[in-house]
Amino acid sequence: MINNGPISASAPGKSLTGALGADITFNTRYPFAKLDSTNLVSFQNIQLFFAIDTPNPDGVTSGYIRTNVYQFPHGYSYIPTVWMFYQRVGAGIQDTPSSTRFSPYGYWGGIIAAANISDSSTYATLDPTADATNVYIDVTKNAGVGSPDTNLVGYSLNIRLYIFVEDTLGGGVPTQP
Repeated sequence: MINNGPISASAPGKSLTGALGADITFNTRYPFAKLDSTNLVSFQNIQLFFAIDTPNPDGVTSGYIRTNVYQFPHGYSYIPTVWMFYQRVGAGIQDTPSSTRFSPYGYWGGIIAAANISDSSTYATLDPTADATNVYIDVTKNAGVGSPDTNLVGYSLNIRLYIFVEDTLGGGVPTQP
């Protein structure tokens, strides 16, 4: 049998022995994302407004700068898995380069702003990280040599952030005997 984890279920009328793809309707091969309903910070809606800009890299000695813009304690004694998506609202929605133009909705590591429409090397991303105590939301600005700065003043983001109960090591998945 293919390694689908210790618990597997096949589609109706299909044998589990040798089942692949659509023939497997459930398995425990990979960890499940679990939210802790008793931890009030495990899922949050956060609104960020940039009244001042974050630092820009010079594009010569530094190609990027990562700046923490928000943080909070998560309540676990280990590094949990963090995931988020966001919506850009107001100013700057149309400022993404043409090669990366998308709706005002984005995801972890997605571009939130660009220096201008024609320069795809100078942009800012939104990146969540965690350590054993806190969750951090950082802005990472990337710069090409001689490119204009990416300005975040006036940008507003609605963020939906999830902190999952387990870490990214997959220890919650039972091992195959």
